[in-house]
This record gives sequence, structure tokens and C-alpha cells, in this order.
Amino acid sequence: MLVLLKDGRERKCNEIIKSDHDSYMQVMNYNQICYLELLPIPQWNVELENIQSVPKTKTWPNWPAVAHEEIGHPLSFKGESFFDIARELYLKPEQYSHTNGNGNWTTLMDEFIDVYKNRPDPVNMCGIRINHAMALFLAVKQIQPTLVVESGVNAGVSTYFIRAASPTTKIFAIDPLEKPICGQGKRWIDPASSDGQTINYTGDEFVDLLDLDWVGMIDRKEIDPEKTLVFIDDHLHAYKRTVSMMKLGIRHVVIEDNYKNGEGATRQDKRSTPKQIFSGHEYGVEGAWLFQNIVAYTEFPPIVPPIMAKAF
Repeated sequence: MLVLLKDGRERKCNEIIKSDHDSYMQVMNYNQICYLELLPIPQWNVELENIQSVPKTKTWPNWPAVAHEEIGHPLSFKGESFFDIARELYLKPEQYSHTNGNGNWTTLMDEFIDVYKNRPDPVNMCGIRINHAMALFLAVKQIQPTLVVESGVNAGVSTYFIRAASPTTKIFAIDPLEKPICGQGKRWIDPASSDGQTINYTGDEFVDLLDLDWVGMIDRKEIDPEKTLVFIDDHLHAYKRTVSMMKLGIRHVVIEDNYKNGEGATRQDKRSTPKQIFSGHEYGVEGAWLFQNIVAYTEFPPIVPPIMAKAF
């Protein structure tokens, strides 16, 4: 695996390892945002199966990591998703444009960079940074959801990336606080809020992710669960929230704070992320059940290495 540096040049990961061992450990294990494609309810396996097949592994050139297609390892995966080919999707020439009489192919990376440099909070101290912003942006581009439900808004920067990725999707922006934490000033409010394209369940209008009128909205065909993306960035019990979404028929979940065992910002996200559930032996039953009832699980690759990403 190769990583993209700020100036567009590539450098093998083993060179980064030599220069910053701590960043390498973060890349391997710390807090990589993840995507889960969930099985539709009719295909659920309620009982745990004793699967005897030999699990697959995944490796990368010049990168000392081994991912296992089973639980019980620090790095697990299942199936395939667009996160697996994120780098290729970002760098693939997509559109031919003429600028100042010169023709150029543009990429999704070009589009993202333009969006990123205009983000409402350049630092976003307690919020989404460059790699996770790339992951969220790509997820919206690839899934093309009709609704994104964002649980955890803070300064509104992730809302900004969702809207930048899709001008047409409806957004539910959920946060119990009226103002951002970490002294981040005024929250970015999507201009599409004025016409109801984004609904802000924040402050006095707060409604928790699990307390939305999901059944009513689905019955009234106001939302399509198969075309809904749930973005969880609320530091609550990620496993329970994911399973609750599964029961509603939601197919797409992105979890921003996917901490490894022993890490987390709150008591709940120290014992509930997919990485913890899949790797920790104490979560064997929950991990096995969830792993059995997903189509895909992928952690977003660190396209910008943490040694640089912490500056962006």
C-alpha cells in the first residue's frame, strides 16, 4: 500500500515507519473510521453458525499488516467495499475539463481538495479531520443516499462534507448541544436547512438517533432504509446503535470513532466499537453475531499518514 502525501508525491509506508514509529502504530490500530454494509433483515442468521472454512487474509506490498476475514484479530475485514479501493477511486481520472485553453483530467481528489480547503473550521479541534473527512465524503459519493442521519454534529464540519458530497440528499443533523465544544465558536448550519433539506435536531430540538420516528417515516414512505446512510460520531454505544439500525432495515453505517481495545473518549466507546467487538475475546458472542450479519466491514485506509494528518 502506498500513501498520498500533501504535494501529491508517493512514498512507501516503510519510510514513514522509520521516521515516526508512533504514527505507524496509529495507522495500524488506533481509530480508523469504518464502513459496515448490513444484511437485510430477511437474511439475518439468528443463530451463530460454526463455520469451518479457512478464513481469508489480506496483505499489502511494503506494509507489514495482515487483515483477517474473521474475528479475534486486531485488524479484521469482511467482504469488499468502496473503502477497499478508496485510493484508486480518489485518483482515477473522471472528468475532462478545459481551463485557460488547456485540457486536464480531474479526479475525485481534486474535488475533495477544493471542498476541504474551504471547510468552515480549518482546525476542527474536536471533530473530523482529513482522513475521516475523505472517508465520509467518499461514502456519500459511492452510496448516493437519499438520507444521511448524522448522530454527533459538534461544529457542523461533517455536515459540511456530507452536503458537499451530495447537494440533493436529505440530512438529519443530531446533537444534544446548542453550541460546539472545544471553544469552536459558531456551528456551521447547512444553508439547505432553510428549505427543510437538512433538519437540525440540536439543542432544544434534540431527538436522539434511536428516538426518531423511524417506523412512522418508513411506513409513510418518507424515507427508504435501504438508501439511508447513518453516520455515527456520538461516542455512545456503537454496537447497540448499529444493531438498532439493523432492526429497522438500514443497510449502510459509517462509524467515525472506531477505537481499538482500551481506547476511547467515553466509557461507552471504550467497549462498543466494531474494532473492539471484533478483536476482543470478551465480546466473542456479540462480535460473532455482528460479523455473521454484515455483508462488508472495512476500515478506511490512511491515505494521508497520521504524521501529516494531525496537521490537517
